Amino acid sequence: MPEVGQSLQRFGISEESESILVASFHTGDADAERVQSIVEGDPVDLDALSSLADMATVKKIYKIAPPELEVGSVADAICCRIAASHC
Repeated sequence: MPEVGQSLQRFGISEESESILVASFHTGDADAERVQSIVEGDPVDLDALSSLADMATVKKIYKIAPPELEVGSVADAICCRIAASHC
């Protein structure tokens, strides 16, 4: 899971962190329940992500330019970068 380590290095996490994003793909309900038992807090809908994240920092880290946002969202740009890095 090198992606987890890279994310923590880029974005950091501390006792003062108010929000974290935990994503698990191709898992069942048991895995989701296990994560919820470890992480303190309440799950929120992914649509709330933009209000919880420092979008200026996200755009800077992923080098997202304004013209790119004319044809897609920040999430689109990030997904494209992640997908391209795995090709």
